[in-house]
Order: sequence, then C-alpha cells, then structure tokens
Amino acid sequence: LSPLEQRAFLAMPVYDFTGPAGTIESLVFDPALAQAEKGRNMLLAHYLNPVSPEHAHLAAFRRLLAKCRENNIALIAYFTPVDAQTGDAITQGQFSPRLRALAELVRQTAQEEGVAAMDLLFSFGPECFRTGSYPAEEHLNAAGRRRLAAHLAEAVVAALDAERIAREF
Repeated sequence: LSPLEQRAFLAMPVYDFTGPAGTIESLVFDPALAQAEKGRNMLLAHYLNPVSPEHAHLAAFRRLLAKCRENNIALIAYFTPVDAQTGDAITQGQFSPRLRALAELVRQTAQEEGVAAMDLLFSFGPECFRTGSYPAEEHLNAAGRRRLAAHLAEAVVAALDAERIAREF
C-alpha cells in the first residue's frame, strides 16, 4: 500500500447501504454538518467501503501472512471488537450484517494462508468502548482494554503450550 495525498483522501467515495453517498470531504469534513451526522458519516466511511477478494488491502494482508509463514513467525490474528450495537442503532440494524460479511472475507483470506483468526468482533458491548464524537468505534475504554488483554493473553498462552507440546512429541 502507498500513502495517499490529502486531496486524494478527501475525494475518496463514501458508501452507504445502497451505493456511493458522497466523498470524505463532503460527508465528514464539511463544517456545516451537525456532529451527529458527521458521526454517522464517519461510521459509513470506515466500515462500508466495498471490499472484494481482489482488494488491495486483502492483497497486502496475504503478503503479510505469507511473510510470517516464510519466516516462521507465529501469528495470532484477531478481529478487533467493534461497538456493533451502537452501529446497528444508527443504521437501523444494517451495520452488523455488513460488518459480518466483511469479516468473513478477511477470515477466508487468513484461512487460505493457514492462519486462524480469533473473532472478537461482536464480543463486547457498548460499555467497553470509549464515548465521544465517533459512534460504533473499535476504540476501547479501560475496561474494554483489560478484557481484550485477557483474551489475547489466553491466546498467547494456548499458542505457547501448543508449540511446547509439538516440540516434545
């Protein structure tokens, strides 16, 4: 992936559930928009871009997984928890199915490369996320971070135990 210049970023399309809805500049950075509308539009901009198996981000993910495998790097992949309940409230229930479909595409990509992904996407309720100007986000508050750390620690211990057992036999 290569960095975008600001003009190209601002001109990127933002999609809603039916197709293109505008650009990043018109839907997120327009000073005339109300804060709630900006929040909803940021949700759309971050989570509703169309993704296909050929998408550049998935190609980069495949390369990363292959590099880890080539270099004998054990990888623990996980889906970041997202405040889907708030996302569904904002989008009349359309957020979670779309997010689930995107996650399935990433999960399939990882599986093709022999990597399992721990699914924490819908595991945390709204009480685990910070509150602010951006709805349905993946930014955890202190309680959410502790909970995520516990899940990841458990996965690391399990991976180390599996590696140790494999070496012994």
